[in-house]
Amino acid sequence: MDSSLEHWREWPKVALKFGRREDSDYLAVPRGRVLLRQRNSRGLIYHGNETDQRTLQRIAELYHLVQWESQIDEHYLMGEATDDLFDELAD
Repeated sequence: MDSSLEHWREWPKVALKFGRREDSDYLAVPRGRVLLRQRNSRGLIYHGNETDQRTLQRIAELYHLVQWESQIDEHYLMGEATDDLFDELAD
C-alpha cells in the first residue's frame, strides 16, 4: 500500500523539525522511501547519495526491519549529483 500523503501538503507541518522554514524547498533535505514486506519484516530502503550507513541503520530500526537492503535511487539525489543527472538528460 502506498501513502496518500503529498509533499506540498505535508512539508509545512514538518519543515521546522528539519531546521527549515515552511516556505523553503523540501528538496534540500535528504529523503527516500522504504518498501516493507510485512509477513517477514524484510525491507528495501531507497535513498539518495547523501544518506550514510548510520542513517540507513536507524531507518531499518525505525521500521523494525529484520533483513533489509539499501539502494540509491536517482529520485533522491542531492547536490552536484542532481546537477550531473540533469546535464546528462539535456544532452
